[in-house]
Amino acid sequence: MTEAKQETYSFIISDDPVFSKRLRHTFESNQTSQGWKTLVFSNTNPLKDLPLSKLFPFIIKSKQSNIVITIDFETKFNFQLDLLKILKKYRSNSHIICIGIFGEENKKEQLKKAFENGCKIVDYKKPDMDDLINTIMLIKNKEHDFLPVYASSPGNGECLWPHFLGNIESISFNQVRADMSFSKIDPDEDWINKFVPDLSEGGAMITNDLGLEKKYRWLEDTNKLNFKFTDKQMINTKYLISKKVENTIHEFEKYISPDEYSEKEALFQKRCKEISDERIRILVLDKELKLMQDYLGKEDRVNLFTYPCLLESGENAVELHPHLIAIQWDGLLVENEKGDIYEPKNEEKIELLKKYIEKNLSNDVIVIFFGTDNYNIPSMTSKQLNVPFGMSYDFFAKIIKIYLDKGNKPNYRLQESVIDNKDLTITGRERRIGVEIPVIIDKLSEYAVTFSSPTELQNESLIEVNYPVTYYLLVLDKFKDKNQYTGIIMGVNEYEKSLIRQEVNRLLRIPVESEDFKEKSDFFRLNTNVLMKKEREQMKKERDLIQKMKKEAALEESSACEAG
Repeated sequence: MTEAKQETYSFIISDDPVFSKRLRHTFESNQTSQGWKTLVFSNTNPLKDLPLSKLFPFIIKSKQSNIVITIDFETKFNFQLDLLKILKKYRSNSHIICIGIFGEENKKEQLKKAFENGCKIVDYKKPDMDDLINTIMLIKNKEHDFLPVYASSPGNGECLWPHFLGNIESISFNQVRADMSFSKIDPDEDWINKFVPDLSEGGAMITNDLGLEKKYRWLEDTNKLNFKFTDKQMINTKYLISKKVENTIHEFEKYISPDEYSEKEALFQKRCKEISDERIRILVLDKELKLMQDYLGKEDRVNLFTYPCLLESGENAVELHPHLIAIQWDGLLVENEKGDIYEPKNEEKIELLKKYIEKNLSNDVIVIFFGTDNYNIPSMTSKQLNVPFGMSYDFFAKIIKIYLDKGNKPNYRLQESVIDNKDLTITGRERRIGVEIPVIIDKLSEYAVTFSSPTELQNESLIEVNYPVTYYLLVLDKFKDKNQYTGIIMGVNEYEKSLIRQEVNRLLRIPVESEDFKEKSDFFRLNTNVLMKKEREQMKKERDLIQKMKKEAALEESSACEAG
């Protein structure tokens, strides 16, 4: 099915009526997105088309279409983040483009969290959102390669030291495994010549002399890398050393000197013992996300993991080791291995759930079936409860009280001194890591950066840049030319965008300043040569006069002696 024939749905998840109205108008008025069908989902927004409970059923009905989902993260950040995680749990949702929109008060770390959990685009609420549609199209349509025209400047050899972002898979005392977006760092000769310019040329010192020492130090060992990670105790070292790359998985060795080894190891072991989670873990299968919405802001003791669909294979997306599993029996959906979603008959549900429970749940886990309408569901585990009505917060609050009153003390701790994917998921720990790799700017505007990279990058790689402000680059393969890439600038508000414009203007001035510098140097050198020539001639005259006076004095003295 071609792009032109595919229908596009634009779903906006927002409680902000002003923003949702403006964004809907942008989608409907922009020439590119005029034919898209826009719907607002919310429980509180007076301009909503549908409640949140209808989001996943609607996605399932329209799955053959292009779907763009814009999530408003300005309020209810954690809830919206959980919603994003759910969207990205299923193969059937892989075609959905998720966008995170933030308010001025949202922190950069929250934007990074949205990226980590599946957003392809992030932006701030702005009066003009048309560039957002162009960025969506760059991802959505392979043929679309339009870059908005803004004032731009050549890079003039300027260098950035950004962090290439990836997700941690595991951390041990010696090693960090991470899924990154770049290959082995292997700069070619042309890149190195651009990276470390010939200082004998007049303009070189103007563009980048301050970073030369760091550049030479980096070139001495391109595998010894600075990194950025929030938990300093978890990765308690100054550098990571890239030892091995397989596909996108990098194995980094921690750089630890022998005299620090014992101390660092003790600190890591201590950190592993501190990582725990004392919340009751509840695994929920419910396409309408009812329990997730009911629990919003009400229950700190609960760590809720919601899945709209059961996986036909019987596998859980993550080994959560839940204390309780809640299943909405009526309307239960199943995703098969092809990514197709269907609603099975009661007999098939029973067989699939038996398989699921046997694979994932221990005998002491409480299993509650909701919405049975008194259908006789056979016993699948020793602690099973069939409930004719739907899920509700009040009912679960009573179940949790009974569970705790019986002396149960949920406390998830690491089983060994390795922090893996499951541990990070259950405890909610940070998994985003940034590795510092220099790039050379070839072109800069307020919308995009074109740069030369010392390593090959994957499509839709994400890079965090911290100059002149913190922003993110989404790198797209469609603009690749050998080692030159183009990234779309994201995550800047209007003030930060103005600072990027100032940087564009600064880069535009560099050739002029360089030429001025050369002209001044030539003028100074020429005038200095003339002046020195005049001074040398004057000094020669003075030396000749002195010599003449000395000779005359000597002659006079000689004549006087002869006369005496």
